[in-house]
Formats: sequence, structure tokens, C-alpha cells
Amino acid sequence: MKGSIHCRSDLKHPWYYIKWYWDGQYHTIAYYNGRRMYNRKGPDGAEKLLHQMQGDSERGTFSLEKYLRGQSQVKPFLYEWLEECKDNWSPGTYKGYYSLIKNHLDPFFSKYLYALPEVQLNVINKLKNELKLTPKGKKNVIDCLHSALDYACRSRLIDFMPKFPKRGDYQIEDPDPKYVSKDVQSEIIEAIPAKHRPIFYFLAYHMRRPSEAMRLMKEDYDPVKKCFKVRRGISANQEVEYTKTKKKHEIPCSKSFLPILESMVTEFPFSPYIFTTQESHHPHKRYTRAILDRLWKEACKKVGVQISLYEGTKHSTAQGYLDAGYSYEQLQIITDHASKESVKRYAHAQLENKRALLDGDVVPLKIARNKKIRE
Repeated sequence: MKGSIHCRSDLKHPWYYIKWYWDGQYHTIAYYNGRRMYNRKGPDGAEKLLHQMQGDSERGTFSLEKYLRGQSQVKPFLYEWLEECKDNWSPGTYKGYYSLIKNHLDPFFSKYLYALPEVQLNVINKLKNELKLTPKGKKNVIDCLHSALDYACRSRLIDFMPKFPKRGDYQIEDPDPKYVSKDVQSEIIEAIPAKHRPIFYFLAYHMRRPSEAMRLMKEDYDPVKKCFKVRRGISANQEVEYTKTKKKHEIPCSKSFLPILESMVTEFPFSPYIFTTQESHHPHKRYTRAILDRLWKEACKKVGVQISLYEGTKHSTAQGYLDAGYSYEQLQIITDHASKESVKRYAHAQLENKRALLDGDVVPLKIARNKKIRE
């Protein structure tokens, strides 16, 4: 049988280790359950570890890296996971994970020197309770750890995934929905200088993300079909050749936006982008998020309204469709969302519609049949 137990009795504080022959060379395994096997505790830990390793070998499930990683702490693994999976994520996802690890997971696992197999529900709850964040912020950190441990499990660095807190354990309260009426939305956009209005009307009429509008190119508009192909985005200030959902969207040009599009003055005819501005420092003069946010906030201040660009355009337009009696299914078709639940995240039934239902009044809904909107 493979493996043998040895002791470093020459040290001031002797400890046991397993000598294991694998892949043409000997390896030293000195940790059991994340702790060094010191002599004062006897050889029990070393014997249990050896039996576990031999059992894995007999079952054909032995992974040397699993035992070698068991000697290290969680902290170095998290940074290794970041680098190993970096190419699979968008720049924004990588940046988000890096921030969560550096600011929250790194300090915790530097304070408590757990090995990967020791990270179980009790440790995760301890982490959750020590985080000085909002309930949603805590969940984001724990979700990051979940993704990392899932990778560790699939890489056979741990035998199984630990249990995690349930969503209800975080006591997350959904924020109150914020949106404005169509009239207020138009008032805000009209308070923006005329030369900048087209991109804001595009966002409002088509319910797209600002990053998608900023990356929309002339080649993405089909004048025959009168539709846009939304297929690019921006992640962590980096231009990417995909949208946030990695899905390409074919969006019909709104009849309200068509005259705006056809009358737009092209300041930079050699730019590949549809929406451009002289204020931009981008080499092709496309809009940046900083410019859009500044123009929007200045307009909101003039109107006396405080609402974000996303809430004032995409969210408010979606709400307007629901208030007009459209169903979630129809809104899903219009926005090209993958599921109805995605639509429900930002669209909420209006108070008056709820009141009408409560009072027994009929609220007319345009029911979608065969995924087509009824006129």
C-alpha cells in the first residue's frame, strides 16, 4: 500500500507527515483538516490521513493536488481562481470578483486560517455575520465564495460543496421601485441640449442599456428592415464584442424614434458609431457613460426630479407598458428578455392597477397569443 508515516523529531516542535510516492517522485503531506500534525497530539491524525489517502487511491479518486492544497489557506486559492478563470468572464465580472475578494474575503481568511475543506456552513455563517455590509452586499460576497468553491469542487480540490445560507437568511428587502411617467420622462429629455437628445430617446423608446447604445454602430442598423442589431457592450470601461447577457438582439426601430434617426446630423461622418459627440475624448467620438450621466443629472435638476438614467429610461418605459395594460409576457417580447422573471425584476404593477383589482374593477390586459402582440 502506498504511503508511510514519518516524524520530524529533529525540530523543537516535532510534527508528523505522510511520505507519498506519486507520478515518479515523493511528496510530503503535513496537514490534516487544515492543521499541522504536531507530535504532542500523537500519530492519530497522520494515521487517519494516510488511511484516507489510501482509500482514495483504491477507489481511483485520488488527487494529489487536493491534499497539497489542503496544506494552504483559502486566501491564495481565491486569487489563483481569479487568474485561472479570468478569460471566461467579462472585465466587469472579473473586476467585481476581485473587489469582493480583496476587500472582504481576503481579510476574513487572513484572520482565520482555514483550509479549503474546513469552509463549511458554520464558517460561511461566521463570515456573513462579520461582514459590515448591507444584506445585499453580504449576499454578493457569499455568492463570490460560492462560485470559487464550486470551481474547487469541480477541480477535485474539495470532495463536496458545502451548504450555504438560504436567501431568506440575509433578510434582503427589495428597494422601492423608482420610475417616472412618460410625460416627466419626455420633460427630462427635452431639458437636455437638442444635439444630445437622440441617444436618450433611443434609450427610452427601445429600453436598452446605456452601454449598448454607446456601442451601437452604423453597420448595426438595417434601413430596409428598420431594425437595430444590438451585439456589443462595455464592461468595466472596456469595449467588448458582446452584450451583458452574451445574447445578440434584433430590435425594431420605434416609429417614434425613426424621424429622430433620419434627421440626425452626423458631426463625424468617418466615425463607425451612430451616436457621437464633440465632447467625447474617445478616438471615434462615441458617447461615454460619464457624458451621459452628466447630461441626465443636469436635466433632472432642471426638471426637479431625482432619478437615475437607467430608472428614468428603461425602467420607466417598461413600467409605462404595464400601466397601459400590457402583460409581462408582452413586455418580455418587446424587451427581448430571456424570461418573464427578468422583466419582473424592474417592472412593477402600478398602485392604481392594484387598487382596481382589489375593488373588483376589470383591468384590461392585452393577452399575448402565439407570442404576438394583439393590436
